[in-house]
Amino acid sequence: MAAPSPAARVFDAQDRPLQIDITPEGTRVTMRLAVERAARYMAGHYPGFPILPGVLLLDSVRQAAGRALDAELRLRRIDSARFARPLLPGDELTLTLLMTARADRQTEVRARGTRSDGRRAADLSVTLEPVAAGVRPPPAGRAPHPAGRGPLLDHSQVRARLRQRPPMLLLDTVQEFTPPDSLVATKAITGGEDCYQDMAEGSGTDAFAYPPALLLESFGQAVSLLWSLAELGPADEIPLMAGIRGLAYAAPALPGDVLEHRVELRHRSGGVGEFTGETRAAGRSILTVGSILVVSRRAAALLPTTPAPHPPEDGR
Repeated sequence: MAAPSPAARVFDAQDRPLQIDITPEGTRVTMRLAVERAARYMAGHYPGFPILPGVLLLDSVRQAAGRALDAELRLRRIDSARFARPLLPGDELTLTLLMTARADRQTEVRARGTRSDGRRAADLSVTLEPVAAGVRPPPAGRAPHPAGRGPLLDHSQVRARLRQRPPMLLLDTVQEFTPPDSLVATKAITGGEDCYQDMAEGSGTDAFAYPPALLLESFGQAVSLLWSLAELGPADEIPLMAGIRGLAYAAPALPGDVLEHRVELRHRSGGVGEFTGETRAAGRSILTVGSILVVSRRAAALLPTTPAPHPPEDGR
């Protein structure tokens, strides 16, 4: 049974000691992650060809930095992120972090992820902050739903268009779609979600902030829905998040909030699309996205290749 957690968490990336070195440039941290540690989430991302979600790679960086500093941290900004190659079952990821402390208690982190075959998996530049420094959201009522107006796509229709499955299916409805450029989708946060299962009794409001990795994944699924509804790529291809720039977490979201993702297509060329947008809840800004780059890949291309068996030497 997992130990009680002081804050909402997605998964535990760490089962081995970190290597920590103090250098003139900052604190250098090395962490190794067996990809199977995220197996429960990979089973829903995607069924039949599981890959490690990029948002969990980002969360692994957060965990490594927090463990090195002996502090509970959350993502504040993603200045840039580039996901070069998917991480598959059987892979081991080596994360190398260079951390620099700032006067405002935030920590800047540059990280590189390398697969077990030596090929680069990701390059990341993020800013982290202590959980206690998070801005408590102001009290606010729920925005009323327009009378007599239902969703454009209900949950069953959203599920039919997305390949993700629980616990990584993080959208509920589509409220608006303006072909081919924009979409509004929603996700209701509830206290019964997986990330709250191991919360310590007596945890305060700040501890229940929805994990930033899941906020980003939910927004990314809204991007996927816009890709699907606007028919920006063939049906047998999957839009994968390849890069992020200028993403900022403006305020925490909590159980009871309904996230409203507003996604816009900025540019598309062939199988590559660039998107921007914002997430709001109860009239306040939760997440702003400067740019998310999406690359369309055939589902079959994501499967690991298996060498063909050698025929018997006698030809039988």
